[in-house]
Amino acid sequence: MLKKLTVILLLVIALSSCSTEQKRKETKLNSTEFVTQDMREEKKATEIGVKSRTLTTYFYEPDAKLNDLGYVVEEIFYDEIGNKAVQIRYAAGGLIDLQYEWHYDDDGNMRYSRTTDMYGKELYYRESEYNYEGDEIKREEREKKGSDELETLFTYDENKLLTEKLLRKAKGSVVTRTVYTYSDSNIIHLQNFDVNGKLKDERLYTYDSLGYVDTELLKQGEHFSNKTDYKFDSAGRVLEIDEGYFRRTFIYNQNGDVLEEYAYNQDGFLQQKLIFEYNEKGLIKSRIKTDGEETPVIFTKYEYEFF
Repeated sequence: MLKKLTVILLLVIALSSCSTEQKRKETKLNSTEFVTQDMREEKKATEIGVKSRTLTTYFYEPDAKLNDLGYVVEEIFYDEIGNKAVQIRYAAGGLIDLQYEWHYDDDGNMRYSRTTDMYGKELYYRESEYNYEGDEIKREEREKKGSDELETLFTYDENKLLTEKLLRKAKGSVVTRTVYTYSDSNIIHLQNFDVNGKLKDERLYTYDSLGYVDTELLKQGEHFSNKTDYKFDSAGRVLEIDEGYFRRTFIYNQNGDVLEEYAYNQDGFLQQKLIFEYNEKGLIKSRIKTDGEETPVIFTKYEYEFF
């Protein structure tokens, strides 16, 4: 599949980002993905044999002293194979806010998943089918019980590159269609069409001499509405993501894990900083979030159980 492609990382604020939609294989990152720190942690959890992970958040007082009262904000449970099976997000008071469940086939492909709220009410359901090579070819999903089901069909070329993604209602009417164009296995053009077949928007990608994305252009109609610039090191680690109105930079340790992450606004002023610490197994031990003055605001502790 695609060798070295990227998309904008979601800004991590207080919680770790939500789980990947299906169990990723290291050689099968597609055009809208690259290895984030959350993905690295998932891989390490599988290799090390993590049974569960608990995140507890503490807040700093105005005098920068850490409050002793912590709040469990997230728990993740893995099966014995290393698949993420259950993720629970907690609201204030320790009540369940959202719960995610994933179920896999014998090849490690995510077959179906569901999201429920604090009352156990289904908010989202997804079921996927795969070909014998492990490529997702069909996806059925609904936002909640009783709502219209949506079906996504995936088409690949002889090189196993995704060429088309068709989203339609279960009854057959097309909602959107996405077409991918490649050069040397790298996406150079992505087009989204609406229900009438009219072009909604498109993305154009250029690459540096090492094959990493250096520019992503979003075009809507006849105008380019946004430009994102990327910088990578020779090992493929993203060093900077600049969207014009928002810029992030990253510093890594010798293991390739993020040590510090900085977020700046369009005027170049620091908005926040994330500082990571790792335990002896290489898993995240803690994360500190600061404000623009680099004053600590939130401390998150990571605790693990192992098989």
